[in-house]
Amino acid sequence: MRGMRDRIGIVIGALVGWPGLAWCWWVVARDGDAPTREMLAVPVVMAAVTVVVTTWWVRHNQAIYRRKGERRAVPVAPSPYLADRRGRRLHFDPTVVRSAREVVVDVAEDGAKLYRVVS
Repeated sequence: MRGMRDRIGIVIGALVGWPGLAWCWWVVARDGDAPTREMLAVPVVMAAVTVVVTTWWVRHNQAIYRRKGERRAVPVAPSPYLADRRGRRLHFDPTVVRSAREVVVDVAEDGAKLYRVVS
């Protein structure tokens, strides 16, 4: 049921938003010099690009969902964390950092990453 409400909201937003954008462009074109074909084509091209990219992204995510199924948990990274992907050493207490609400990451002069918990 929620998916249907989301879709209705998206359709209503598109039906109101795109004409609103076109109207705003028309006001700009009308108040300036005579509108050129290029000036009027910009909102049309942007709308087309947005629709194409959004459609592609949704289809891409649907394909991932069909292939992998629903997520049931966040992937767990292997422990211990001794270095990042670039090979920099990491200095922290995993039990403290894992339960912290806010962590600040500093980089020391030697390139090591220092994790400290903010209270």
